[in-house]
Amino acid sequence: MEENPRKGSSTGIIFALTVLAVVAAVLIVLLFSHSPGGQKQPPPVAPIVAAHNPAATAAPEQPVQSEEEQPAEEPAKPTATTISYANGKTRNVVSDSDDNVTSYTDNVGVLWKLDPPPAKDGQYTAEDQQDVWHRFRADGTVIAGTDWHGTAKIDDDGNVSLLATDGSSTVFETDGSTINFDAANRITMIQYPDGWARSFEYADSAQDSDLVAIDESNAGGTTTYWKRVEKDDDAAYQRCRMQDHVCALYGSLFDITLSNDSGDLTFTNRDDKSTKTIWTNGLTVRQKDVQ
Repeated sequence: MEENPRKGSSTGIIFALTVLAVVAAVLIVLLFSHSPGGQKQPPPVAPIVAAHNPAATAAPEQPVQSEEEQPAEEPAKPTATTISYANGKTRNVVSDSDDNVTSYTDNVGVLWKLDPPPAKDGQYTAEDQQDVWHRFRADGTVIAGTDWHGTAKIDDDGNVSLLATDGSSTVFETDGSTINFDAANRITMIQYPDGWARSFEYADSAQDSDLVAIDESNAGGTTTYWKRVEKDDDAAYQRCRMQDHVCALYGSLFDITLSNDSGDLTFTNRDDKSTKTIWTNGLTVRQKDVQ
């Protein structure tokens, strides 16, 4: 049987069309896969990394200077203070940044200076570490036998306080007075800018013990001694004149009070009720009732 040539021809055409269709389909798929609308986006890598590693999104650290690179702090310079008093005298004080005094001049202008002893074998013993002061002559040499152990401070008002290792203290007030305290913090002496000085004696070492005697003196040699007298549980003070080392009481009875805070000393006459108050700056205030 003879094969139909048209049938073979049509079969070839169909096969060719099929191949073309397949090629066209492949081209269309490739075209859409590279177009912006059909592009497949990659997974969000950065957020996943950041979630597991917070340092990945943190700001970069600033470089830190090492201790060798840090600028050294300059030590605080000492402060020199000159205090001028109403009586014309002056006091020179040198202190550090914590108000610790390292040198000062005393009432007669002599220099006192913090001068610890040299360390033994490079080490200080407990005793050596105590603050040691010496008095110096004008030529800079130490006055022998004048060692003093303690610390010194200056306050904002210019008052200089010396605290000895035994608990006693001395305060140079800006009003020109000098007040001494014992270890119980009781006033034992006041030196006034007008030249007067008053010392105070107590019954015993207790802080609340009674004031039993007052010794008043001035640069001219005048001296007045007051003694506590008691009668029928009533205590007062009376002047005392020393005769052959014996106290002879005379004059009116007085009540005397000494303020340990301010240093004010008040005399009250029991006869006429008049009062006399002496301030540490030397001023005296007298009061008397008008009849």
